[in-house]
Amino acid sequence: MSEKKAAYLGDGVYAEEDVYGIRLYASNGIKISNEIFLDPQSIHKLIKFTDMLWKPEQVVAHHEMKKEWEK
Repeated sequence: MSEKKAAYLGDGVYAEEDVYGIRLYASNGIKISNEIFLDPQSIHKLIKFTDMLWKPEQVVAHHEMKKEWEK
């Protein structure tokens, strides 16, 4: 694993700051695989993409539906 402090995002995916932006990678706790490096321009495009997909009211509605499914 990297010496930097990585944030666990869930489903075996981690994120950490990189010299040029953000490094995303998958890990099983022993081995790192499938690295993706996002520069600031790519990060901005990803944020715009997620904003387009999930407006705040839709995210709340989705979580409420998920609670119902889990009952």
